Amino acid sequence: AGLVYVNETSFTTNANPFINGCFSSTYQNYRVLISTTSSANTNMRLRVRSGTNTPETGLVYDRFGFSYAGAITNQNAQNESSLYLGDITSSSAQTRFVFAADILNPNLANVETHILPIAWGSNTGAVFVMVGRIETTTQYTGIDIYPDTGTLTGTMRVYGYRQA
Repeated sequence: AGLVYVNETSFTTNANPFINGCFSSTYQNYRVLISTTSSANTNMRLRVRSGTNTPETGLVYDRFGFSYAGAITNQNAQNESSLYLGDITSSSAQTRFVFAADILNPNLANVETHILPIAWGSNTGAVFVMVGRIETTTQYTGIDIYPDTGTLTGTMRVYGYRQA
């Protein structure tokens, strides 16, 4: 049992880094680790993908949780076209956005996908703790991230949870 490396991508000044083919029937659940810097103060977002060029952009992403940067802020939203992960800034000494999430059932038909992210964004210094849900039963095969504005530099790694 344990985590098994599946795939990764490193990117420089990329507006939409992605990994295709990282979710399959080999594993039911996955761990995704992302570390980025940005060229602009912006929000970070995630989408799952089916096929090789098809991000899920329907109003099917829900999130429930909070962020904390000296005060608790509600982060609940429904029917979004992507999953909001947090914020990032390019103007401070700490420009990093770090994210870890378990993604449950992305490649299973007839089952909603759930994303359990924890992130730290350098724009407000906030910690983001949320549960995300994708309201479709599509078999997703990939993942992408993107900023609302600017470009990203960093890495994205995907691991599969081996079943005993």
